[in-house]
Amino acid sequence: MVREKETEMAKREPGKAYRPGLSIIDITRKFPDEETVLEWFEEQRWPKGPFCPKCGTFNVQSGIKSKTSTFAVSARTVRF
Repeated sequence: MVREKETEMAKREPGKAYRPGLSIIDITRKFPDEETVLEWFEEQRWPKGPFCPKCGTFNVQSGIKSKTSTFAVSARTVRF
């Protein structure tokens, strides 16, 4: 009896785990290429622009061609 109530409630309400999201079609429309995805992630991560996590400077180089990092501090050899 208790199990039936739990099942009924699960069918009626989305519950805590429910998260409205994007369909795969919405995602492909919002992010048509890799460059758009990278721009979106950078904007989410650094709304005021990229900065060094170690020293906090905004004087960074972007577009570094490395397997592990895409930014580097101009004055030092720190990559992130």
